[in-house]
Amino acid sequence: MKKKLKEKLENINFLLSKNAQSRPSYQVKMVIDFLLEKNKGEKYKNLLDVGGGFDAVYKEELSKLSRNYLNLEIKKGGLVNIVGSVYRMPFKANEFNIICLFMVMEHLNEPLKALKECSRILKKGGYVAITTVQYWQTHNYPSDYFRYTRNGLEYLCNKAGLKVVKAYSHGGPWLVLFHVIEINLRGPVRIIFSIVFYKLFNFLDWIFFRHYDRRVESDSLGWTFIASKT
Repeated sequence: MKKKLKEKLENINFLLSKNAQSRPSYQVKMVIDFLLEKNKGEKYKNLLDVGGGFDAVYKEELSKLSRNYLNLEIKKGGLVNIVGSVYRMPFKANEFNIICLFMVMEHLNEPLKALKECSRILKKGGYVAITTVQYWQTHNYPSDYFRYTRNGLEYLCNKAGLKVVKAYSHGGPWLVLFHVIEINLRGPVRIIFSIVFYKLFNFLDWIFFRHYDRRVESDSLGWTFIASKT
């Protein structure tokens, strides 16, 4: 009984921490854990981080999946290894074991074309890992085009020849409500609101809407998809 109570308290503390499920770092962790389990703890031969940014913010984490990390961006700079367009990447067919699109899909004006290109350079049995938003403020890096439901994202993956093998939701109705309020506040009020209420809303989501088991039609801040090329 004491052991179960301790585990429950540890889970609550974890979900109230900086690694709460609505945060990108937690979403990437979910991808890494799932793919390592699929490969029996062994690292993959190579990994392409599409739109990884000039600072390659997830490079250290993704090194747990593969020693051969490449970061593709549309411009030179920082820790970018490869310069190119996601619609026509400078790689041969069937080249990569893992391709990551972390918070990239909403910035693509032709998402299906991009996924088809990922499928082209992905090895058979390889994985595309996607994180994206369903509810989020407009953020132009350089442009912001779409928001995705689970059904919509799964449809695009299927059309690109990718089979979804795992789907996680980020946050639920309470965090959607928090976000709607938070983005409409300004200055110190916004900061204070976030500090005071984020953990509470995240906790309410965890209590009433289990993120992993939520139905397709439930509200979510966004999604993590892992799809395989069969």
